[in-house]
Amino acid sequence: MEETEENKGRVAVWLDVGAIKFIADEWRKMPDDLPELERKMWARVAFRCMTALHKSGVEYEPTWPEPQEKYYLKG
Repeated sequence: MEETEENKGRVAVWLDVGAIKFIADEWRKMPDDLPELERKMWARVAFRCMTALHKSGVEYEPTWPEPQEKYYLKG
């Protein structure tokens, strides 16, 4: 079987560059105590966003949040 995106269970998501950059930056705001499975999923999504920007030749400069900009889980 050919290893196409469809065969891997993936579908295309068409977003504008601003939305992709937003996702790539927002994942860095995830709470430190976020469950590991969710952290990995967000990291995978952010990595794919950054890869899409790179493959499209779009310049991307990551934004790192200040501590007060991070998200926190209500406990």
